[in-house]
Amino acid sequence: MKRDARSLGLVVGGVVLTAVLIFGIAAGLREQHRLDRARHAESTQRDALRTTRLAMTRQNQSLHDVYVTSAKLLTQVSEGNNDVATTQQALAAATAALEQAHAVFNEQSGRRAVVGQCLTGVKLALDATRAGNTANATLYLRDVAPACQNALTPPGESAPALAFDFADPFVLRVGSKYFAFATNAAGGSVQEAQSTDLSKLDLVGDALHNIPSWATAGTIWAPAALVRGPVTVLYYTVRQSSTGKQCISAGVSAAPGGPFLDGSPGPLECGANGAIDPSPFVDTNGDAYLLYKTERPARLWSRPLAADGRSFTGPALQLLAPSQAWEAGNVEAPSMLHQGAFYWLFYSGNDWNGRLYAEGVARCLGPTGPCGPDPANPILASKGNAAGPGGGEVFTDPTGAWWLAYHAYQEPLVRYPNSRLVHFGRITFDVNGRPVINP
Repeated sequence: MKRDARSLGLVVGGVVLTAVLIFGIAAGLREQHRLDRARHAESTQRDALRTTRLAMTRQNQSLHDVYVTSAKLLTQVSEGNNDVATTQQALAAATAALEQAHAVFNEQSGRRAVVGQCLTGVKLALDATRAGNTANATLYLRDVAPACQNALTPPGESAPALAFDFADPFVLRVGSKYFAFATNAAGGSVQEAQSTDLSKLDLVGDALHNIPSWATAGTIWAPAALVRGPVTVLYYTVRQSSTGKQCISAGVSAAPGGPFLDGSPGPLECGANGAIDPSPFVDTNGDAYLLYKTERPARLWSRPLAADGRSFTGPALQLLAPSQAWEAGNVEAPSMLHQGAFYWLFYSGNDWNGRLYAEGVARCLGPTGPCGPDPANPILASKGNAAGPGGGEVFTDPTGAWWLAYHAYQEPLVRYPNSRLVHFGRITFDVNGRPVINP
């Protein structure tokens, strides 16, 4: 029994062991199968990853190629934009140049038109002057004055007060009105113009309606005027027929603008060396003097006038002789003002017919001198378009401010018979009391 039981136990143990082995083998086979599937899945995944990496590499390369292409395109677009901007700038510059050329052409066409109008009027005035018809000559000049003023005005500059020859100007102010007189030209033997503000002078005509029998017609120049009571005296230079000398005569009018009549039997002032460039001066006490020049040698003089302004009360006293290099041995066109403690003598020096003509001043102790030239002379010389400024005469405006009327050639038309245009300069005084001309 014991043996059968042992045998049965062995059989049962064998069966169990076999079952365990079979179960273990089956479990091992299942695990192996699972591992094989896992390895297969891993291999598949690795293949997929390799495929993905390859695809990503290709995509990155494509993206890089796109980036490079885009950068090239952006560069080309930028260069194209720069080319467009450059072209636009060149086109704008060309358009501006074309517009400027059109403007210049239109301006030149306009200037040609006004120059033609001016020249036509001047020719008519000259023809009338040659025929002895000063009144018509004045009308022609007055009609074309605006055209001539435009023709004589460079771009950017203001027009002259008067566009015609108006040499040796003298300005007489009566109240708020200005009466300007000048050397003979198309406007008459003594040209007259009038103004209320000096910005524009209106040509009136000939202020002197006759000349005395002892004088030569056509030789009248450098006029000046002085109000004496109810009359106005017009002083002027004229040649004496019998001697050929240039002398000073005087006409009289009941009005400051004339007409002036001269019935004198002989010159007011002449002397051995002649006398020119008359200019009256009235001192603060009312005493009047006539300043003038003698020619050979060139000297400036002052002589006291009688109350009526038509005779003298004493001898002439010398004011000035040439002493400075810029004068080139010549002084002329005296004019005087009183400011502070001093009398200032304005005068011209050098050759009147050139660019070196200029304006100087001398300080005087009184209306008859003595006078000493300013070491900083000349105080007004050629500058810009104004060449050879001189022939100055001082006057005041209604506020009492001092001005200088003077003439100058206009570049490049220098030397006679070119015109000398009238200019006005404000006179101020520096810290030392010295006059300064502000053109």
